[in-house]
Amino acid sequence: MPLFFFMSGIFFSYKPFKEFFVRKINTLIIPLIFFLFIPFCIHFLREAILPNITHLFSKTDPPYTYQSIGHIYTLTNTYNEFVNEPFRLNSALWFLFALFDIQLIFYGLKTLFKKTYILAILSVLLSIIGEICIHNDINGLFFIPVSLKFFMYYAFGSLFGRKLIDLITSKLNEKKIIFSCLPILIAITIIDSNTFSYYIQKIDIAIRTFLFIPIAFIFFKEFYHLKIFKPIIFFGKNSLTVLGIHRTCFWLFSFIILRISPDLKDSSILTSYQFYVWMFLFTCFISYFAILFFNKYFPFFVGKKDLIKLKPKTNVSFETVKENS
Repeated sequence: MPLFFFMSGIFFSYKPFKEFFVRKINTLIIPLIFFLFIPFCIHFLREAILPNITHLFSKTDPPYTYQSIGHIYTLTNTYNEFVNEPFRLNSALWFLFALFDIQLIFYGLKTLFKKTYILAILSVLLSIIGEICIHNDINGLFFIPVSLKFFMYYAFGSLFGRKLIDLITSKLNEKKIIFSCLPILIAITIIDSNTFSYYIQKIDIAIRTFLFIPIAFIFFKEFYHLKIFKPIIFFGKNSLTVLGIHRTCFWLFSFIILRISPDLKDSSILTSYQFYVWMFLFTCFISYFAILFFNKYFPFFVGKKDLIKLKPKTNVSFETVKENS
């Protein structure tokens, strides 16, 4: 997750606030609502309509139910037992809401402070505040504590991400990064941090993350042109759709398997590697066709086109209009 926030930060672009805000509504909030609506419809059909038609769709203890939409009110709570409680219909969508929070907060900081080092220090402090809130079970209030937890990764992506990309264009710099970061990363990873305090564990995760990010960038730079990476690039360019439907695909796969073989419900097969491999392949298959379908017929709901459009500014003077008339 820190890597995703770091990469998202690289694409931060400072614009006039109205343009910036509308852009985030189009690319984050509208897709969030859309991908909440899809599982809502699926579970509503399964629980409210189809059981009256055929026994094949009888209730089977689903992970989420259409009544869960009521949990959206917990966004305004200060304390939540589960961080993703408001998004029980599609728990992965917490990422979009957190990203929305982070981008608004970072925009405000960029407006107030221009110096990079001040923004970097503030981002670390805000992430520490987020960790303190979560450690004390303050998880609600519009997802702000959870958002702050990942804030420094997004901020560092915006502040230093492009510089990192420029740095690894040199083969010599690549070698320096690999030989300096990789040994430290391996050494820290070997050490079992679970015996340490909560905050020491979080510092350990942060250090490993910032050591891993440049290594990951170098790896993909060197190998992304290989054919094996073409599917990864395709899904990466459409990651919003993958994020939005993969939880629903997981549920559908489990539902189909349990409909075909009810005896598997209490079997260890459901937690085996083979089961997850087939689930992964099923998810990729459904996601591929879903991406093509949504991009063609619902581009406004998956961030490919803007649903809310700002009127273009017109600088035509009264005299020009009069002359043309």
